[in-house]
Amino acid sequence: MSKPLLADSHPKATTILLLTPVLLTVYSYFGLPEFYDAHLIKYSQPSLLSGFYRDYYNFLAAFFLFLLIPGLLIKLGFHEKFKGYGFRAGDYKFGLKAIAFSLPVVLITAWLPSRQLDFQQEYSAFVNNPLTLKTFVIYATAFFLYYLAFEFFFRGFLLQGLKPVFGSFYSLLIQTIPCCLVHLGKPLNEVLAAIAASLIFGYLALRTESLWYGIVIHWLIGIFLVLFIGLS
Repeated sequence: MSKPLLADSHPKATTILLLTPVLLTVYSYFGLPEFYDAHLIKYSQPSLLSGFYRDYYNFLAAFFLFLLIPGLLIKLGFHEKFKGYGFRAGDYKFGLKAIAFSLPVVLITAWLPSRQLDFQQEYSAFVNNPLTLKTFVIYATAFFLYYLAFEFFFRGFLLQGLKPVFGSFYSLLIQTIPCCLVHLGKPLNEVLAAIAASLIFGYLALRTESLWYGIVIHWLIGIFLVLFIGLS
């Protein structure tokens, strides 16, 4: 006799897999800068930073949807510790070497797209707004919170959360799918690069048992890209 349909279900993995498309859908429709432009910009007051508010809104939405909600589920629903999802030092020797060796790649990966019109239009924070030390520091700090949430969701909540059921390899592939799809609408090169980057950052999280090294590398790519576009 065949097993009942739900005989092999795992409540934790089921919850993660069902919550993922819900959060990504909410993010795609209500968390992007375009939503701010269409519905919220009329409530903002002019200031030195008002031109950045659309991006700050995006970063805050990602922090809420990709870190706060999954984090509450881990603590209150799964009754687990965050270190099991990558918030730990892990293999810091390997992680720090990965950051150091990645720096030339980070600079190239950020500089080359900054020459392309589609990337300039997508990451135009310092094209349409003043680039000063103050605005850059504030933007870079807010951007770090975005990558903290982003990496936690895909390489922590998804990858580490599904690993006990699907194993490291298939969990790595599973988290790559939504990570690629959430980039749809961005420049084609970035969408394609997201596939390779998802595998690399996922492997780094598995190898070091930590999210921090992938967070730093991913953040450096993003902030240098915005900076190079602004300087150009």
